[in-house]
Amino acid sequence: MPLLSRFRPLRWTFSSLARAAVHGLLNVPVRVLSVRYPFRLLRYWFMHELLREAARERSAPLAIAEVGVDHGQQLAFALHAGGDTASGGPVWQRWDAYD
Repeated sequence: MPLLSRFRPLRWTFSSLARAAVHGLLNVPVRVLSVRYPFRLLRYWFMHELLREAARERSAPLAIAEVGVDHGQQLAFALHAGGDTASGGPVWQRWDAYD
C-alpha cells in the first residue's frame, strides 16, 4: 500500500454530509440535523464515502449487504447524500439489509 493511499479520506468532500443533513433522516433527532455538519452523522458519511470510492474503483454500481441495519439510517443517509459512480449511475444496484 503506497503511503499516500492512507490519506485518501482527506480528499473526500463534506458536501454529501451537508446534503443528507437537510433531510429528515430516520431516527436522527431534529437537533442533530439542525447543524450544518452534524458530528453524529459522520459514521454514515464515512461509510457512504467508502462505498462511493469502491464503486468508482470498480466503475460499476455495488451490491451491498448491510448487517445490523437497525432502522435503515445508512440507506436513508445514502439516498439523501447523493453521489454517483463515474458512469453517472447510483453507487449501488442492490441494497439488502439484515438485522
